[in-house]
Amino acid sequence: MSPAKMSTELQANFVKTELETGHKMLEQAIRQRSQYDNESASQSLSLARLALSGAQEHLDTVKLPRIETKEILQDAAQLRKQIESFERTADTLKR
Repeated sequence: MSPAKMSTELQANFVKTELETGHKMLEQAIRQRSQYDNESASQSLSLARLALSGAQEHLDTVKLPRIETKEILQDAAQLRKQIESFERTADTLKR
């Protein structure tokens, strides 16, 4: 495998790992909220946001194959929507 191809693959894997971490942290936040542990849920949500932000920032700086970029962007959009939905639910519960 050429160094350029390996580098691209590593960069794609990094972004995918960040998104996977974001999804896992959001799942943890959901579990924590269902157990009325709002402080831990807030921390997990912050980590989910951080993972999403890291993935987006890294994605902006690398050139990945188009099909891979499309899949990653779809996953990032899905995570962003899930985080926003979780936040809206939290806002509703505070009222």
